[in-house]
Amino acid sequence: MSPKQKSISENADMLEIAQVPTTHYQEERYSDALIEIADLYTTAFWGKRIRLIYSPYIASAYNVIYGNGELYRTYLQDLVKRYGTVWGHIRTEKDIALRLGKFKRLVKSLSRGYDYNKDKYNEINGKIYGGIVANKNMELIDGHHRVAILYVLGEKVVKLKILTD
Repeated sequence: MSPKQKSISENADMLEIAQVPTTHYQEERYSDALIEIADLYTTAFWGKRIRLIYSPYIASAYNVIYGNGELYRTYLQDLVKRYGTVWGHIRTEKDIALRLGKFKRLVKSLSRGYDYNKDKYNEINGKIYGGIVANKNMELIDGHHRVAILYVLGEKVVKLKILTD
């Protein structure tokens, strides 16, 4: 546990442990934490560990929030052209349009605030998905888009689950 994580977890005023509704995952393998978004990483691009705030997630969120979403659409089109399938289900222009619509609905929802307590989790291949989740190295497992949107909307910290083993 890093000094920053430790100081945050020790500060009961900052971190209020929530009773999160869960499905099918081992709660004892995860802890709740309040983490500065600038301290989160992603390995989703180029196989490199980079800070989330310097990743294409932020540019995509900014483009969808303050623009027309064309940057995000073009990004998905490039991935489909290169790999044929994105995230296991995006293959066509219709799929891309549906994904952009989903991203816009997520932005609208998060602009009203993020309720950590409503997340429902499922464990897949030893990792949980369904909310905002990071490993002990602060690399996001799930929630990249949510955190990017929250950051662009002005949030500096986010409550998440951390895989402890």
